[in-house]
Amino acid sequence: MPAFAHPFQDWLSAFDRIGLRVDGLKEWQARDLGAEAPAKILRRGPDWPWVVDWTLSPA
Repeated sequence: MPAFAHPFQDWLSAFDRIGLRVDGLKEWQARDLGAEAPAKILRRGPDWPWVVDWTLSPA
């Protein structure tokens, strides 16, 4: 999911409300997408978080 659409706390609160626990996450920044990433991706800088992969389990 795109990382910029909502603050992390919004996601954490939503997971908690539906009974899920965050076991881990991987965040990809613009720099992780390589030199072939579109210029639009790099416009916000190389450290901008673009994608988060959540690992969830029942709480």
